[in-house]
Amino acid sequence: MDLKWIEDFLSLSQYGSFAKAAKARNITQPAFGRRIKLLEEWVGIDLVNRNTYPATFTKAGFRFLKHANDLKQQIDYARLETVKQFNNNETKITFHTQHSLSEYVVNKMINQNKNAFETAMVYVSPSNLHDSVQAFLDNRSDFLIGLSFKGSRLYVPNPEVESVTIGHECLIPVVGTKEDGSVLYRDKSNKIVPLLSYPSNTFFAQVLEKHGSISQSECRFNIVYENAVTH
Repeated sequence: MDLKWIEDFLSLSQYGSFAKAAKARNITQPAFGRRIKLLEEWVGIDLVNRNTYPATFTKAGFRFLKHANDLKQQIDYARLETVKQFNNNETKITFHTQHSLSEYVVNKMINQNKNAFETAMVYVSPSNLHDSVQAFLDNRSDFLIGLSFKGSRLYVPNPEVESVTIGHECLIPVVGTKEDGSVLYRDKSNKIVPLLSYPSNTFFAQVLEKHGSISQSECRFNIVYENAVTH
C-alpha cells in the first residue's frame, strides 16, 4: 500500500470529484483514477460508486474514510515526532527540486547566503517535478525549486504559496566538433544526426516538444542516448 493512495482518497473526499481532486494532487485524472483503483484493490472492496456523477463513496468508502484520516494523522505524527527527537538542537532546511537543479542552484544559494545557512543542516531531495511539488505541498520541505517555461509553467496548487524568480537559464543546442573546430554534423535535409536526448516524460523533453525545436530541423535525428539530466 502506498501512502499516496490514502492522500488521493482524502483529496477525493475533500473535492468531491476526480477532476478537481486530480488537479489538487497535481496529476492527470487518468493517473489519479488508477491510484484510487489500486487502493480499492488493496482494501479488497469498492470504495467509490462510479455509477453516479459526480462519483460518490460507497458505504465501505465512507467507513474507510475515517480510517484513512486516522492513518494519515498517525503517520504524520510519527514522522514529526521522530524528527523532533533527533533534531532538537539542529536547524534543518530542506529543498525539494528537480535533478537538474539539485546541485548548482542549491549550492549557489548557499554560497550567496552563507550567514543564513551557517548553523543549519541542509537536506536536498532531488526528484521529478511532480514528486517534488507533492512533497512540498505535504509540508515535507521548506523550499521548492523548479523550472518554468513559456508553455510549461511551474504550477503549485496552493494560493498561499509565495514564489520568486531566482534566475534565468538558456537552453542552447550544441554539436560535437572535429579536431580543427569544424562541426561534425549539419542540419541538412536527409542528413541523419545522432541525438543526446531527454526521456519523453521529463521537463526538458516537454519544453522541446512545445517549442518545436526538434520538428523544425531539416535533418533526421537518431536518438542514441537518453538521460533526464543530459547537458
